[in-house]
Amino acid sequence: MGFEFRDGSECQGVRAAASLNARLHEAAFRAHVPLKAIFELTKRCNLDCLHCYIAGDRSELPTTRWLALVDELAASGCMTIDLSGGELTLRDDWLTIARRVREKRITLTVLTNGTLLTDSQVDELAGLKPAVVAISLYGATPAVHDQITGVMGSFENSVRALRTLRRAGIRCRVSSVLMNENFSEFPGIISLASDLGCSFVFDPTVAPRQDGRLDVLSHRVSVSRLKEFYSHVLLEGRTREYEVARQDLVPRSAKGPCGAGFTLAYVQANGLVNPCVGLEPAFGSVAEETFPDVWRSPTAARFRESAIRVTGKCAACEVAGACTTRCPRLAQAEDGDMTGPSSRACEVTRMVLEWRQELDTYSASGMRSRDGVAGAAHGALRSALNRG
Repeated sequence: MGFEFRDGSECQGVRAAASLNARLHEAAFRAHVPLKAIFELTKRCNLDCLHCYIAGDRSELPTTRWLALVDELAASGCMTIDLSGGELTLRDDWLTIARRVREKRITLTVLTNGTLLTDSQVDELAGLKPAVVAISLYGATPAVHDQITGVMGSFENSVRALRTLRRAGIRCRVSSVLMNENFSEFPGIISLASDLGCSFVFDPTVAPRQDGRLDVLSHRVSVSRLKEFYSHVLLEGRTREYEVARQDLVPRSAKGPCGAGFTLAYVQANGLVNPCVGLEPAFGSVAEETFPDVWRSPTAARFRESAIRVTGKCAACEVAGACTTRCPRLAQAEDGDMTGPSSRACEVTRMVLEWRQELDTYSASGMRSRDGVAGAAHGALRSALNRG
């Protein structure tokens, strides 16, 4: 997300790389190669966010097991490891684990709220050359952000961390979740990220908790508000925002199947290995077995057999090719079947189809957007909506 447009020759290179990447993922999907792993190093956190999905057993693997796990994943073909939490900096060994990731020539991404980062930690992290450090910001102002995190001063500390990381030459990404509480802040968050020299990404969906509770969904924005968000970032003619939303609107059929449990592994703090965050079942525990044994377990095999099937309403859906955001985890947690429809995805897809009709009307009438941006942005949006 946050890619900028390039000139024609560079775009050809980008397209070639994207094609190669797609072929790699297709081959890895068929062979069940875990190209990416997410390490939930801890469920502990120094913040108390309204929308937090973390839940369950709070026990943690020791340092030695995390280090061995990196080795096992490297031998299994893993190319990227995200270190996350909870708040991973609450563990004294997070940089030790990060160092092992880089020693194995695996791409490193760090996800943190940044409030506990010290200057010495930033210096050490800079030496590891992470692909990106993602910092959570839920508002453009202290009042909104701190209300969501439940901790006064967290906004200033997160912004301070972003400035310190950028001064150290580390690529940073501002990560946010669209919620009812911060919806009016998203233009400001975009501007703040740009001012800080960071890319940015918005998660449009508040997710259920890991234990299946749905209480946090009360913070989720309506589909009409989601449409307003996409309209802003796509039609204002600003390329960084455009790319953020465009990818969300590309049909799943054009992006390929979900990699959860095929090319993606989520390792909980206690060692349980899930296909993705909150997606059941756990394949096994690396606290008791090696990663290859867990990844090739009978439970994993049964999951994959089920996951590749699309059943029920989805199989017969006349607009399945336009479905953009169907997520097996959301379908499982909210609708009871990971292979069936996700009610949220159905709502978003209907919105996209209605939007396509509006854009066709717009194109036919020759209207211009409210800030005078020519039809190029609208044409690009139509291209995104019509993919697949």
